[in-house]
Amino acid sequence: ANYKTSDGLMVSILRDDRFSHRKYMSYSLDDGKTWSTALPTDIPDSPSLDMALTAPDGTILLIGNHCATAFDNPSNPRHYKRDILDIAVSPDGYFFDQTFVIKSGEHQWRVPPEQVRARGGGPQYPDALIVGEYLYVMYSSGKEDIWCSRVALADLLGS
Repeated sequence: ANYKTSDGLMVSILRDDRFSHRKYMSYSLDDGKTWSTALPTDIPDSPSLDMALTAPDGTILLIGNHCATAFDNPSNPRHYKRDILDIAVSPDGYFFDQTFVIKSGEHQWRVPPEQVRARGGGPQYPDALIVGEYLYVMYSSGKEDIWCSRVALADLLGS
């Protein structure tokens, strides 16, 4: 997930496949030509993909599976389930101080889980767009279904 902070710094949020169970971030001072070494954050990671977008007022919305029960535990080399899907909200792109759940709950399987590789078991792989006064978030559920949730921007932004 890439976005620009309120002061114009380009940021990329990255997932970690080495079981730190936290997101990493890298930044660019030259509009994406070069990037810093990725640094750990306190954003939980299942690990899964995130997506970011900027609301009309400049607020950054980071959408993903920000769930992990512990950080930096390589002795537990497994990925956590991708349940919940949430929106982390930051007024400046540096600190995400509010989180709202979009969807939670184990997927009700139609195709046995063992027949589909790397299933997360819950809502995952989000994409989103803002239309008028609403945020629309599209996502997979168990790699079987596609869902769409609509959230009033006023509920996220406190307007």
